[in-house]
Amino acid sequence: MFGESTHRRIAWAVLAVLVLSASVPAAGPPASNAREPRDQVLRFVPADVGFCLVVQDLRQHLEDLAGSPFYQKWLKSPHGAALASAPEWKQLQSLDQRLMRDLGVGLVGLRNDVFGETLVCAYRPGPPGKPEEEQGLFLLRARNEKLLADLLQKINEVQKKTGELKDLRKCEHRGVKYLCREEPARKTYYLLRGPVLLFTAQEAFLRQAIDRDLDEPAGAIPPLSRRLREMRLDDALLALVINPRAWDAELLTKAADPGAKTFAACWKALDGVALAVHLDREVRFSLTVKAKTGDLPASIKRFLTSATSPSATWTEFPENALVAAGGRLDLPALYEVLGLFMSKTSQREMEAKLDRTLGVLLGRSVVKEVLPALGPDWGLCVTAPATDSKQWMPGVVFAVRVDEGNGSDPVDQAILLAVLNRVQLVILNYNILNPEQPLALRTQTLDRVRVRSVQGSIFPVGVQPAFALKTGFLILASAPAEILRFKASTTAAGAGPMPLVRVSVKDWRAYLKDRREPLATALANRDGIKKNQALAKIDELRQGLELIDRVELRQQAWGGMVSFTLAIQPSAALQK
Repeated sequence: MFGESTHRRIAWAVLAVLVLSASVPAAGPPASNAREPRDQVLRFVPADVGFCLVVQDLRQHLEDLAGSPFYQKWLKSPHGAALASAPEWKQLQSLDQRLMRDLGVGLVGLRNDVFGETLVCAYRPGPPGKPEEEQGLFLLRARNEKLLADLLQKINEVQKKTGELKDLRKCEHRGVKYLCREEPARKTYYLLRGPVLLFTAQEAFLRQAIDRDLDEPAGAIPPLSRRLREMRLDDALLALVINPRAWDAELLTKAADPGAKTFAACWKALDGVALAVHLDREVRFSLTVKAKTGDLPASIKRFLTSATSPSATWTEFPENALVAAGGRLDLPALYEVLGLFMSKTSQREMEAKLDRTLGVLLGRSVVKEVLPALGPDWGLCVTAPATDSKQWMPGVVFAVRVDEGNGSDPVDQAILLAVLNRVQLVILNYNILNPEQPLALRTQTLDRVRVRSVQGSIFPVGVQPAFALKTGFLILASAPAEILRFKASTTAAGAGPMPLVRVSVKDWRAYLKDRREPLATALANRDGIKKNQALAKIDELRQGLELIDRVELRQQAWGGMVSFTLAIQPSAALQK
């Protein structure tokens, strides 16, 4: 199972390291405040590095995980059992034994007392065309200062015996002593200042780090720490902070085409990017972008302002929806943004092509009349059928705001007519090819809304594809009842983090259980397998979903920043 891919083997090995080290409680003195160790390390890092990876409080995070209900549930799951039987697990145990024998400390000790507080990797790219001049610096703050010093000494002794280390030479910069490790093919340098270790292959980079520390006032908050705090990543387990200015020479060209100019303008407005992993009540993966919005082209600024505002559709979607998605899309602004990357000739050709195709169907200018009438609010919702219903297919509704437009010939009615014509054409073609199972288009008025639906024996029970205009929204749904349930609110959702996509894994499990039989019948008919095989597949899927309750993609905007977060809510608590 685990031998097909090197990447897969590495992933399992890393997971096994976490499990092994999380399984054993920590020993030694209590940890200090997580920000203090991080700041003691980041004060050495120059502010102009290309990116900086910060891992903090790993020991405490893994201790919390090891004592959590989720971890115990995971151990009993097929995933936990698969890891326990993996060959990488035995290899890791062998590595732990070798470390104890050669260095006097195992994986648990390394996690608790050496790597468990703060790890930092800083990188500075080389000048354009000179990648060999790139620089890297590894830093850590150990919980046990003596253990770190002893460990370095033992590593040097072991490597001298094996020939991997030829000599260890003392060096000095501004009164600060550090060591040069002369290896057969290269030189590396490290500085040990109390519990803080700095290691690099570039002596100049180490000296810059020493300068940074000596010149920084005692107790001052390092610039990278301030950046983490303003980007709301202060408590992240892992954060990768990217400095766009370090990449200007590599990415910005003097090309005269519109695309290059637009990219350059957007890149110069970009002030920071960060990727992070949070581990608390949820597992969260976030992307945070900081920009000088005033320096962005007007159309891009208008598009982003709309996209980061809450959508009214979320007020209509139930919490237990199997899948829900929604947002705001300013189509005229998006069209202008696309135009910034094109020549004037290409823009005219694209507009003419739109008018020759969609424009003919709608009887409108697509750019001037149709795009301004569509959106910006849109939403999609998939819900499980009621438990007492004979329907087994989920209900689906897609809604997009449509404006009437100006004049006596409303744009929303033209769009509805185009949809109607397309549906009629599909039904006509189908009925010609399938006269024994014809489809029919039915029009009815439900709650003062004119709803059109397609009916036929080819659809599962309860499914009648339908569409209508309802209080400012064009709605496409799996049945007329779904259109009635959508209230088409004009009120936007509240402030704060807002969802873009939400998947209720918990309700998917319930749906697969409640509709197990008809789902198995449909699956067997579709794939040409026996029903008991289909039932086994459904049960296997349900079992694979047991560890997660919800997955949600969110966004939040504040102070020139926008953050996108993928949040995974487990089915059991990640902390005691």
